[in-house]
Amino acid sequence: MTSSSNSAALALGTQRRVASLADGTVAVLDFDGSNTHLYQISAASSSSPSMTSVRQFSNMGSFYSLPDMHVVNNPDGTSDIWIADTTTVTSITHGRYAPATNSWTWDATHVVPGSTGSAFYVNVVWTGTRLIVAYNDGAPHALYYNWTTDLTGATGWSSQGSIQLSGGSNANVRPAPVLVHDSSVGATVCMYFIGTQVISRVLPDALSPLLANWGAEQNVVTAGVEVAVNYAYPYFNNHNAAIDARTGALHYVFCDGGNGPVSPGYMLGKITAGTRSISWSSPLAIGSPPLRSASSPAVAIDGSSKVYIFWATSPGSGSSDVMYTILTAPFTSAPAPTNLTNKPSGNNMQPHVPRGDTLSGYVPLVYVSAGTSAWGTSSPWAVVFDNTTLTATRSSADTAVRFRIAAPVRGLSDVHSRFSLVVPGTGFTADAPARFFMAANSWRNVGARFNVALRGRLAVFATPSNQALTLPSQRRVATLCDGSLAVLGWDGTSEHLYQVTNPGGSSPAVTSVQALTALNSFYALPDMLIVNNGSSTSDVWIADTTAVAAVQHGTYTAATKTWSWDARTSVPGSSGNAFYVQLAWTGTRLLCAYQDGSHAVFMNWTGTKNATSGWGSTHFQLSASGANSRPVIVLVHDAALGATVALYAINNQVISRLLPDALAPNLSNWGPEVAVLSAAVGSASLSGYAYAGNLVALIDPASLLVHVAFCDGSSATRSPGYLNGTATVDPVTPANNVIHWNAPIAVGSASASNSSPALAVDRRSKVFLFWANSTGGASSDVKYATLMSPYSVASGETNLTNNAAGNNTQPHLPRSEVLGAGYVPLLFESGAGNPFSVLLDTSVAAG
Repeated sequence: MTSSSNSAALALGTQRRVASLADGTVAVLDFDGSNTHLYQISAASSSSPSMTSVRQFSNMGSFYSLPDMHVVNNPDGTSDIWIADTTTVTSITHGRYAPATNSWTWDATHVVPGSTGSAFYVNVVWTGTRLIVAYNDGAPHALYYNWTTDLTGATGWSSQGSIQLSGGSNANVRPAPVLVHDSSVGATVCMYFIGTQVISRVLPDALSPLLANWGAEQNVVTAGVEVAVNYAYPYFNNHNAAIDARTGALHYVFCDGGNGPVSPGYMLGKITAGTRSISWSSPLAIGSPPLRSASSPAVAIDGSSKVYIFWATSPGSGSSDVMYTILTAPFTSAPAPTNLTNKPSGNNMQPHVPRGDTLSGYVPLVYVSAGTSAWGTSSPWAVVFDNTTLTATRSSADTAVRFRIAAPVRGLSDVHSRFSLVVPGTGFTADAPARFFMAANSWRNVGARFNVALRGRLAVFATPSNQALTLPSQRRVATLCDGSLAVLGWDGTSEHLYQVTNPGGSSPAVTSVQALTALNSFYALPDMLIVNNGSSTSDVWIADTTAVAAVQHGTYTAATKTWSWDARTSVPGSSGNAFYVQLAWTGTRLLCAYQDGSHAVFMNWTGTKNATSGWGSTHFQLSASGANSRPVIVLVHDAALGATVALYAINNQVISRLLPDALAPNLSNWGPEVAVLSAAVGSASLSGYAYAGNLVALIDPASLLVHVAFCDGSSATRSPGYLNGTATVDPVTPANNVIHWNAPIAVGSASASNSSPALAVDRRSKVFLFWANSTGGASSDVKYATLMSPYSVASGETNLTNNAAGNNTQPHLPRSEVLGAGYVPLLFESGAGNPFSVLLDTSVAAG
């Protein structure tokens, strides 16, 4: 990437030197031998990345500036960046990156009041409202901190001044802090050590960072984490931590230059903000026997909650390799380490990964090397960027576009071949409860929409991802006004819209409508809503959460077979935490619901059909409370019922609310929350992102019944399950708007591993329920059953694919419309390896 005349260009281990920006580029901070230097890598996962110098910080012209870089990506598409240093005293420099203009702006550098010339080992974190800075200071060495509400650091510092956070001090060992924050957990954690005792403290977001509001010191582990065997500065601070944005789990790694039982070591922590405490596991050995020369541990987490741990085998005294291992839940054992560099003479050391991000696609790793063919064995040393370690293709924390997947060109021979990435053949996924479905009441029979002809299966598109149709609750197939089908899925690079003409005929054909390049992350996780206007045009809305919640409206014209698109517009109030978005069009208003904040359900709406204006100035919280995991959300609307129904899961409780069309979608006009059933719809028993969000619903415009299907990851007797309810719609008194639910029934061969329920109804009010009988790790079939009035019992199940080795998963049906005479247009994914196929099946008859 670049070179440095200093072999400790990326010191120290606890300090962040690599992070992703809002547009998917990567920021890297090093010491170039003269100054602290910020670089930006564009197209970081491609075979031809480019690196530019952003800024040399002349005021950080000493190696001992030892900076920490903290990046937060914002809902407006910008990135805030803080660089904290200890060149003289502790200081903060705030900047902002604007991808729209590819420009950087910087505020003045500000001293942290109370810090002295003895300050070292700084860490900084932004909680959303407060900037907290922790660092070693004083004599003997103790841990101090200060905080401000001003993100630039110019004003507003605590009236307490810099104050000692650690209860003790040490004459010889400087305590190196690790600050981590997560808005879902609602807390900041500070890890540090006094001598060889590692300590943790917790500060809830709900409390100001005054000293009295921090939780008590907890002893975590005894380990010599400050110094490696050669006592060299770059190898101090041999501990690190990260919080999983999906589960809230705290993952801590350390190297022990002393005589403890493990090195490197790993510990799992469960944070409880209310009690300001952490429950810690016992240390787990990463490799055996303990390696006392191990140093610079780095930790990062992907969207499936896999934990990636990197370290150097030596402090860089002349012979070192970068190693890594990958841990999976329940994090009680570690696979044998992998030698990434496999060239100890290269003296590969000081690995860093972006511990503040959720990885997707690959691990952006930077490290120092002195033995490559490009740089030789002495100064200048190489700062290497490596993207060859693959991860799950999901990002749950802020900007989901950040790690895009490019064409495979893997090479490890030298630095020049490191800018490459193998396209993941199989994705790993987990959690991500579903989105919001909506019935757009296109139930009238539009022409010959489902004409019967030669039925079979059609390959719609191929993809390198085995989660191309995630999530189950979101709509990925719908009928257009001329009877053709619209199909939306992840093609490995972006979400992609396809059209299938003559889908029920003897010669169906697939055309690409467009690759939605703005949705260039798997975690855009879009919802597609289509409303047909007779047989002439179709309104199409695609909502996504690539960065924040956003909506784009389009129009399909049957006569000319053309598509036109309005501007993609961000939903005001939504943040980078938004996921699981869904839409509902009532005929006069567009409703947009999504999870945001502390895993609660939020909503905004507009009276402008193309969604480019008219939104509320901010969103409002629809759910009465938040949840431990992201709530699964479904929106359904029916013009005949004259109402919109919202279903969502808060933890394992599924809840419904109802809004009459006659009332504006303000919070006060929604009916009360009604308990529907208790079920773990957020995930199946075998975790995987495609199988979270196991909740779907539709409204039959003939009977006005609300039909609901679910899979319950906590039940082996009621998964899949079905229930229905009758709505009471009162346009005068909001409190009277409720749904009266019947008891749920089991469908098919119940199993907690069943997942991805899909629903449709035909003109005879016959309900079709499809599901996958596995989370699709390697073996799965698509099955289905049907129900007829009074819906008290389901038919026996039918195995549609009957080829479990084909790994058939993620069925989708056009649930926002009534099926016309003919067949059921079923979309699902199939394949045991890359490439996977998204298939259209037309073999099931409908009335």
